[in-house]
Amino acid sequence: MISTIILKGLEQNNFSFTEFYCRRIRRIFPALITVLLSSLGIGWFVLLTDEYLELGWHSVAATGFISNLILWGESGYFDGSADTKILLHLWSLGIEEQFYLVWPILIWASLKLRISSLALIVALFITSFALNIHGINSEPVATFYSPQTRFWELSIGAILAYLVLLSKEYEFCNKRLFENFLSILGIGLIGTSFLLINKSQPYPGFWGLLPTLGAVFLLGAGSRACFNHWILSNRLLVWFGLISFPLYLWHWPVLALSRILESQTPILEIRVAAIFISIMLAWITYYFVERPLRFGAHNRANIIGLIAILVLTSSFGLFIWNGKGLKFRDPAQQLIFTSQKNEQLFQEGCTLNFKNIPKTHCAEINTGKDMILIVGDSHVRHWFEVLKEKITKNGLDVVALSKGGCPFLLNAAVPNVPDCIETNAEVFRYIENNQNRIKTILLAGQYETYIPDGYLKDSQGYNLIFSSALQNTIKKLGGQKIIFLDQIPPIPFEPKKCINRPYKISTNNFECRTKKSEVVAELSLYKSQRDLGISTSKNVSIFNVDDALCDKDYCNAMDANLLLYYDKTHLNPNGVKFVKNKIYNMQLPLD
Repeated sequence: MISTIILKGLEQNNFSFTEFYCRRIRRIFPALITVLLSSLGIGWFVLLTDEYLELGWHSVAATGFISNLILWGESGYFDGSADTKILLHLWSLGIEEQFYLVWPILIWASLKLRISSLALIVALFITSFALNIHGINSEPVATFYSPQTRFWELSIGAILAYLVLLSKEYEFCNKRLFENFLSILGIGLIGTSFLLINKSQPYPGFWGLLPTLGAVFLLGAGSRACFNHWILSNRLLVWFGLISFPLYLWHWPVLALSRILESQTPILEIRVAAIFISIMLAWITYYFVERPLRFGAHNRANIIGLIAILVLTSSFGLFIWNGKGLKFRDPAQQLIFTSQKNEQLFQEGCTLNFKNIPKTHCAEINTGKDMILIVGDSHVRHWFEVLKEKITKNGLDVVALSKGGCPFLLNAAVPNVPDCIETNAEVFRYIENNQNRIKTILLAGQYETYIPDGYLKDSQGYNLIFSSALQNTIKKLGGQKIIFLDQIPPIPFEPKKCINRPYKISTNNFECRTKKSEVVAELSLYKSQRDLGISTSKNVSIFNVDDALCDKDYCNAMDANLLLYYDKTHLNPNGVKFVKNKIYNMQLPLD
């Protein structure tokens, strides 16, 4: 419809850019502002500090219609944390508004330059779809969120708009039959999408054609087509069409908040209630906010007022973000948040200079004596805190070097850490330059991550097996004594699920522990690879703290009322203190 307005207006020379963008403001801003302010208001009372920090930042992105770009830089759309991102769904609104920001200008320019509008639209479709296919396997997150790989879905609607305008000049036999065929084909493709597309498949890729073409065929069939006339013209569905935009805006915040409050997937009754609440809020928003501002008096004051309120909404989101989630809102929540944060670790500071290791990823107690070196990925942080007193009591210095997502393995590249090989090369040089002082090297990491085939690559891009990489690393270190710090037991849930929130809806309590047998099974492949990697070396020993966190049946994420984990695999300061006390009498073979 929007492309029809643009094409028709420009060809008839009565298109106004000002009026077009004012229409977009009246269409989008009222409901969007309502949902954003409501989410921020409810979040003030029910969200933990880190959750409110994220909501504030995402609301800033939403007001600038760049949610897709912000989420692109975060985690994947279908990962666990996505379920609790309250404004996650606004990625699609961002792409839509980015498209309509430039689309009228491109069409106007094509007419001025006497370039066929259809040729421009088709060129955009082909280019965007080709980029989508090219990146869907190698960069699935970027392909999902980036505008250039999603514009084809909007440009195909523009092609339909052009053809609809053109078809009004022509009539042909059996047109009604053709319209019925398009209608049936369209709903068939959309139904097939529901059956075949799931979150395990990279999207959109070729899969995106199914629902997109289905929608195009349904729209192209027109109101006289059988399915459109008998089903889609039903008064109830027409009513849902009227509230569709506010329903789109409301449905995900309501569902996400119910999941956050329950600390897990809500029971069926709560999910059903959330759907009805979303519909009710959408109806209220449409009739009392959107309709008066969109279809009422179209004066300049309304437009200026909407822009001003959106700016104020963005400013409040920025205030929340700059205020680190506004910890002062609730002392109890602040205590919970502090118990989770990892920011208290690595406070000793670092005087060493590395090109690829920031000062904040390095810690040292370095007085010039013989030293212990702890090296690896981000797990180095909690291991340094757990072991530093035990090491210094043995009359030794300790230096810790960490690089998030980068295991200390010779010539091993990993996804999303482009300088991992170079970082480890620096560490190897440091070891060589200080080999007379370094008594023992402690290797730390979230090793199970690096086990799957194809995850590790060598410098030439060939697959690297973890056990082989470990053997090569030990060989490179020569006769250096090595202690392999075993990975702490991972938990299969986010630690904040253990928090009994004050506004929880149901009476179900989350069991903040996992079966030890499940942990053993999860780590079994890693441990077999580890044993194979160290099997040829006599100077490597293993230090394991499973017994500190697990009894014979369960591994626990809490001790009394204190969380022990920062996330699924990292200890927080409480966890560090807990493990340190548990292993007080354990011997660490440092000499």
